[in-house]
Amino acid sequence: MMRVILSLALLAVSCASPGRRDANLPSWATRGSGVFRNDAGEWAFYGRGVASEVRVAALGQNIARERAREEVLEVVTAVMVELTSKYLDTAGAKSESARGPKTVAAMQALVKLAVNNEEVAATYATPDSRRYYALVKLDVKLVKSK
Repeated sequence: MMRVILSLALLAVSCASPGRRDANLPSWATRGSGVFRNDAGEWAFYGRGVASEVRVAALGQNIARERAREEVLEVVTAVMVELTSKYLDTAGAKSESARGPKTVAAMQALVKLAVNNEEVAATYATPDSRRYYALVKLDVKLVKSK
């Protein structure tokens, strides 16, 4: 379990990039992607996307949203691979043939769930409208219920 938490922390740190600072930049825009608690204390997968130097506002917002969706899928995939590996190791499925189909099936189900149930939680554009940020969220509670 500690290894999973450490992996998630490293993933969150590696996905966050400082970039240019804006005094009005929301905290989620600097945090990056990962698994975090929301204001209600519930866990959720978050993906942050950024589009820079885009002249058309609608295009910049769309690019940021798509990049945020990709980040959510990367976070979900990393967590799923780690948890599946831990489970199969505990269950005694040591051979690659036993791991393959179970891992692929679980990954496909979770990715399908993520693609169909994620939501754009927030967006932000810098005042000069040259950087667009988007935050996409997938509730862990939703993942557990499916």
